[in-house]
Amino acid sequence: MTQNKEDLLQKSTLVRKRIIEDMSDGVVLIGNNGIISLVNPSALAIFDKKEEDLKGKSFAACFFEESMNDDFTQTVLDAVYEGGKEHVNFVPYYNGTDMKQLRVMTSFLKDNGEKVGVIAVISDMTEVFELRDAVTAMKRIEKLNHQLEIRNELLRDTFGR
Repeated sequence: MTQNKEDLLQKSTLVRKRIIEDMSDGVVLIGNNGIISLVNPSALAIFDKKEEDLKGKSFAACFFEESMNDDFTQTVLDAVYEGGKEHVNFVPYYNGTDMKQLRVMTSFLKDNGEKVGVIAVISDMTEVFELRDAVTAMKRIEKLNHQLEIRNELLRDTFGR
């Protein structure tokens, strides 16, 4: 019976690990000591970094240097200092080549009721923001086009006589 229990526990751990690795959202786990202990492939792609650039390193050393990412780092820090609640923010993030728009959701990770770190789930919303901006621009163009049609009609009416 204990062998089956151990097998089940190993399989359960493997399933959880695979879920985190296969998620399209980035996942970063920062321990109470400020060290990044887990970063999934999606987070690495979002940040445009390699695992060795982040895993086992201080969150501060990895993210505090780029002032353009202050909103991102503040969201994570808010989770540390206001641990009683979940934080969700939309923040810009500069990965060294591109400016991205991220949705960052942070909360404390607990083990048997004890806070063991902060978990951040990061979604790259850049495409959604670009589409929203494009739709806004299209609506503005349509409005300007309508105003131009009205002016052209007025000119035709005025000079057509």
